[in-house]
Amino acid sequence: MADADPTKRCPRCLTNKPLSDFAVDKSKASGRKSSCRACDNKRCREYYERTNGAAARARYQADPESRKARTRAWADANPERVRELSRAAYERDPGAPGRHKKALRTAVLAEFGDPEACYLCTRQLGAISGRIVVDHDHRHCPYGRSCGLCRRGIAHERCNQIIGLAGDSPARMRVIAASFQVAESASAARLANFGHSEWTARSPRDWRKVMLESQGSLCFLCAEQLTPAVPRSVHVDHDHRCPRCGPSTKAGTKTCPACRRGLAHAACNQLVGLACEDAQLMMTIAANLDEAREDVSLRLVAA
Repeated sequence: MADADPTKRCPRCLTNKPLSDFAVDKSKASGRKSSCRACDNKRCREYYERTNGAAARARYQADPESRKARTRAWADANPERVRELSRAAYERDPGAPGRHKKALRTAVLAEFGDPEACYLCTRQLGAISGRIVVDHDHRHCPYGRSCGLCRRGIAHERCNQIIGLAGDSPARMRVIAASFQVAESASAARLANFGHSEWTARSPRDWRKVMLESQGSLCFLCAEQLTPAVPRSVHVDHDHRCPRCGPSTKAGTKTCPACRRGLAHAACNQLVGLACEDAQLMMTIAANLDEAREDVSLRLVAA
């Protein structure tokens, strides 16, 4: 008959339990902690409630970055356990996530004085389709959640996506806006002067290669290096006012020499599209983003 699993007596609950119910502690002769996991968890919870989490906050504030890195590393190494904990939390209180999001949204809106306009484009909130989002400075909280100090303002989701595609850089957005303005004027002039013979003429087979060489392998919008070897990383930007090619953006859409503005990074081309091909709107967003970044930097220094 096989030997029974070894047990250990917990001095807190006075119960004999399997060794697996005791956390590992290499400093002990048995290799396990004196009290069982259940009693340890209960003691920690009681202490946390008694001190209102003061010790945990102090440990976090002493070195927040290493704590965040450790938490992320554990979550990456234990995805199943993360899912189990999430399911357990949901089963305990299914309505908690919704209540938390609603309370957070109300608090954030109150923090910014219940704004009526997007802080980036200055248009009325809800004036364009999409959600209303809270924008925050990713230099301080790069992993999605905001600490509160790094919140910049309430914005349209589309405006938030625009600054994300610009790498959160007002300078890059100004470069894109200025380059787009020049290219748009040039394409408008070409479209106005294009004759019937030019409309019907076929483009050379290697027109992309020629255009890439003429641009020096740089994006015509942000003036940074293009990587044509990476699939779908380079887009052909064209003037959607072209009566021949139109505004269609489906894959494989043909463009003509008159409406082609240049080769661009996919992100730069998407940014221009989200900004409705409005260079002035891009400049407005860049200016407001610059101001908001400076405000956040001052708040973080003061904190």
